[in-house]
Amino acid sequence: MFAVEDTGREISPEHLVHIFEKFYRVDGARSTGHGGAGLGLAISKEIVAAHGGRHHGDERVRAIRCS
Repeated sequence: MFAVEDTGREISPEHLVHIFEKFYRVDGARSTGHGGAGLGLAISKEIVAAHGGRHHGDERVRAIRCS
């Protein structure tokens, strides 16, 4: 297992359930010119799943855990 910790702002539980969806961005006002396209976590989820693993977000420790 490994974890990726985010030292940025906290993601609320209502957003956390969606962060692995394609094109989902917590801040809907952000354009792709000022941020990502909302694909990074969706792609990483598919890669982890292809190797038989799983990953999830944890708002308590602000981390993405893969196992």
